[in-house]
Parts: sequence; structure tokens; C-alpha cells
Amino acid sequence: MHHHQPNNPNSNSFVFPREDNRKKNSIKTLSEISYTNRKQHRIDIQRQSYKNKKNELLNQLKRKKETDHGTSNGLELDLSVGNIGVYLEQLSSLSNNLSQKLSAIKQCRMILSKCSSETLNDILNEYPQLVHVFHHHLTSKYSELQLESAWCITNIAAVRDDCVAFCISTLVQIISNSFIDIVLQEQCIWALGNIALGVHEGNILLSTVIVQNGAIPYLANIIRACRVNEVVKTTLWCASNIIKNELLHLHTQSEPQQLIWNSLGNLYEPIIYLLLKRQATDVEIIYELLFVLTYLTAIPVQFSDESHSKNFLSQMAQICVKYLKLQNCAFNVPIVRLLGNLFSQVNLFSLLDQTFAFELMNLLISLKDKNKEWCYMMSNISSFEEINEILVQNYSLIEVMNHIIAQDASSNDKELLREATIALINLVTANQNKHLTIPIAQLIAKQIAPNFIDDDSELNQQFKSILEQFCGYVSALFPCL
Repeated sequence: MHHHQPNNPNSNSFVFPREDNRKKNSIKTLSEISYTNRKQHRIDIQRQSYKNKKNELLNQLKRKKETDHGTSNGLELDLSVGNIGVYLEQLSSLSNNLSQKLSAIKQCRMILSKCSSETLNDILNEYPQLVHVFHHHLTSKYSELQLESAWCITNIAAVRDDCVAFCISTLVQIISNSFIDIVLQEQCIWALGNIALGVHEGNILLSTVIVQNGAIPYLANIIRACRVNEVVKTTLWCASNIIKNELLHLHTQSEPQQLIWNSLGNLYEPIIYLLLKRQATDVEIIYELLFVLTYLTAIPVQFSDESHSKNFLSQMAQICVKYLKLQNCAFNVPIVRLLGNLFSQVNLFSLLDQTFAFELMNLLISLKDKNKEWCYMMSNISSFEEINEILVQNYSLIEVMNHIIAQDASSNDKELLREATIALINLVTANQNKHLTIPIAQLIAKQIAPNFIDDDSELNQQFKSILEQFCGYVSALFPCL
């Protein structure tokens, strides 16, 4: 794909304007195209897209922990529903010693690791007390018995999170104890990661219950301090599931969840620490850290004061520049999404040193994969009218967007076309770029609008509204057309 190399901005007289210099009389008054609303449209569209895919997505995010052994004493493992009843009796018997109970619970674990979802549901319907027995042994003083119980709960949660929701407080209590075996801690975190994607009775998010039980500070501490990579990866996966469930249900929440969101904000510090200060080297961990950071920037966290907010945004920019410079395509995806989220709330460039701001913009414009996420990010960046002249003259962003549209107008990637078009509208409705309005309006009429005329889906209704507002703006600006 064609990518435009920008002119050298440091030799030009342009500088990124500061936030306090932002024009008071923006084009919003003339065009009735609200930058804020456009950003909100994009967020709403994204939420609706998530809503449509929610059940499929949640099932994909859950993970069973497979047992290492498919056989027991050289015999094929019996996965029948009735067979687990035998082991349940052995676990419940007061006369059995520890070794007998361990043997029984390992058999249960192997069955739950290997059986199908249908069989697991049959087991739970036949033996509703099973989870309570596992929970009882989760509180045992024997760590091996606890580990096997946590493993069983993990695999049940992969299919029926509602059945194990009552285990949340115990699981959180175990991960809170830094003296407990790290393998047991990881298994409990894994269980919480599966449970986090569920919804309990009364439409209560289980992710919310996990946060309310105080899990986030313990997860944050493990992310920051643990040196075992696999444990860190599991913890990041758990944290991402908690955040995703909150985001996926954000549009259904009847009351503000600011306390929950602020608690999730405690994950920022250890992630920033690992990415900026400890110099994480494991590529998979860096990738997961960046994605959790991306999910976090999509929730409305409130900062204690303005200086804290500015310091946070500066650190975000440092992370983006640092990992964009590595030219690892896998890192580019979460970074572009992260910046798209940040620019939906604030003009990040106005808070940065001018040289650093241009360095970040140069890295972004030089990315080869100018996909829908890149266009989403640019549509939010271009919504700040005070920097549009720089985007147009220094980086030829209109030509870049025109090229993207020309290449993809005949494709089925409507989301890419939407975002590229919104960026174009932002650019040409800025006061200094009015002379570019007519050719862009003609481009939209000929190449963009036909793709959306017959599409009445909810995802396209807001975009059509934006196009109608832009047409009204063009008519008001050029009444003779």
C-alpha cells in the first residue's frame, strides 16, 4: 500500500499549537458537524460492533486448561457423566485420607479438562453440589488439593461461569497472599479470567464483582513484580478479560461505574513501569502489555489532578514512540488503537514538546499499513481544527486519505471508508482549508455515498447523518452549487 513520506517539519515554520491557543469559534457553528459527536459516533459504532459479536467473542476469550494426561494408570479416561459421581463421593467422604482425595480430585480434573461442553453441562446438572465440593477444597490447607480444585473451577468457568461466581472472593483471597505458591496463584488468576467474562443474576457483571472484591491491586502487583513470564502473561490475560467485559457491557449500564473504572486505572502504573522503565524484552509480554493499555484507554478514568493527567499522557506518548521505532508490525496495531482512543479525548500534541510531537507524527504517517484503525486514529487527530493545516500542508493527509479511498472504494471494508471519509471531512471543514471543500464533496458523492445508500444497518445510520451534515455545510458555504 502506498504510504506518504512527510516533508521535514523541523525546517518549516509550522508548530503544533498548544491547547490553550485553540480557536474559540470553530467550524462547528457553521457546519453543525460536532467533532465531539463524531468521536462519540465512532465509539458508539465500535460498541455496537462489539455487541453483535459479544457472545462469540466471550466464548473465544475463555480458556480451558488441558490436563497433561489423557489416561489414568494406563487405562483410557472414562468421560461419562456417571463416572464423576464416584470421585465426588470419595471427595465428600470424611473417612478418606489426603492421598485418596487427591487421587479423586485429579480424576475429576482430567475429566473436566477433556470432556465436551455438553458433557460438562450434563455433569453440573446431575451433580449440582460438585462446584461446592471443589470450593471447599480450595480453602484447604493443602496446596496441592487447592491447586487441583482451582484447576477444576477454571475449566468449569470456561463453560458455566455462573456456577462458580460464588468462588470469586476465595480466589481473590488466594492471589492476595504473596506467600502462596505461584503456581496456585496463577491457576486462581486463570479461573478469575474465565469468570470475568460472565454476567450474574440481576445482570450483574462478574468482572464488576471481581473488581469489587479487590482483585485489581493484587493483579497490578503481580504484573509489576513477578519475574515468571508465563504468570505475567496469564495475569495480563485475566486483566484484559475484566476490562473487555466492562467495555462490552458499557452501553447497557444504567448507572455510572466510575469507581470500577477508576479501580481499573490502577493497572496503568505497573504496565507503564514495565514498558518504560524495566525494559521488557519478551515480545509476547510487550504485545499483551500494549493491548491491555489499549483497552484501558477506552474506559473513562478520572485523574486526581491536571498534572497527573499530563504526566500520564506524556508517558503514553513516550511508549508509542519507543515501540513504533522498533518497526514491529505486531506492536503497531495496539499503539494505533491506543492513540485513536487518546485523541478521542484530548489533543495529545498540544501537551508534548514540539520536536517530540513531530517525531510521533512522522512515525505515524510513515506506517505502511494504513488500515481502518489507522484511519480511525487520523479521524480523531484531524478533529482538532488547530492542527489541520499542519496535517494538510506538512503531511499531505488529504492526498493520503484520497489514495486510501481510491484503493478501497470498491472493497467491502466499509469501516475503513467511513473513517477515511470522516478524516477528510474534518480536514476540509477547518477554516483554512475551505478551498478544498468542493473536490472532496465530489469525491464523497461519487465514490463514498453509493456504498452506503442501501445499507440501513445501525452501524451506518450515524455515518449517514455525518454525510448529510457535511452536505448541508457544503450547500451553506457554496449556495450557488
